[in-house]
Amino acid sequence: MQKKSQKTITDCADATSIPSIVYWRKRKDLVDSYTSGGLVITVPGIITSVQSHILKTDSVIVDALLGQGEALDCYNMRLQEEASRAAELRNSRYEAETSQEAAKITAALATIAAITDPVLQADAYKKMFGSCCSMDELNLILNPAP
Repeated sequence: MQKKSQKTITDCADATSIPSIVYWRKRKDLVDSYTSGGLVITVPGIITSVQSHILKTDSVIVDALLGQGEALDCYNMRLQEEASRAAELRNSRYEAETSQEAAKITAALATIAAITDPVLQADAYKKMFGSCCSMDELNLILNPAP
């Protein structure tokens, strides 16, 4: 496991005495593993100490926090999945309605744009989209007083 090494120090201020140091070092490719109840932990180097802590509780949340179990029981998991599915369906329906509404508005605007008379055009807009201005206001805009 270990290897005896020797190092000679060459950059000393006193060049007459060159010390030599003998030391032990671990191999660089050494790995050690620890097994506890089916869990195998492998680490580079040497394991010098192992501490095991057991949290005694019946709570499911502890298992979920430690990544060993589910936080929700089957009923609550299904409720959560159904809520997610309902939200997806709501979003899909909203997108479909929005695209249909946009198509209707585009068609209506194209129809109004085809009308050449501005008064009739404003009247058609008012009938399709509600009031934007009264006919009297529209006449004042189109035919200003001299």
